[in-house]
Amino acid sequence: MEDSANQNPEAGEALISKIFTNISSLKSAYIQLQAAHTPYDPDKIQAFDKAVISELKNLSELNYIYRENNPKPICVSPQDSRLAAEIQEQLSLLKTYEVMVKNSNLKSRIKILRFFSLSR
Repeated sequence: MEDSANQNPEAGEALISKIFTNISSLKSAYIQLQAAHTPYDPDKIQAFDKAVISELKNLSELNYIYRENNPKPICVSPQDSRLAAEIQEQLSLLKTYEVMVKNSNLKSRIKILRFFSLSR
């Protein structure tokens, strides 16, 4: 981040501002998601779940932009912490997408079951 801040301080400040704004939005969406559980409101839960996922995607995009603009020298060591951090981020994103797919599959099954129960 120092390299980009030295080259263009306004860009560095803008990125930091976006990160803090995104984190605040993520916290807000997560709190709303938790609040939707009491009393249980599946529509609100679904809406706020989408908001949390959207904010996580935005944060991931900011991370990607930062990494693209601030490449580190390639290290052949398997203990390269940057590579490990990127792998961890991708694994976390994969888990997020798996949850989304499972949720969609469950909703599809529920709709199919409702359809068959109504057709009888």
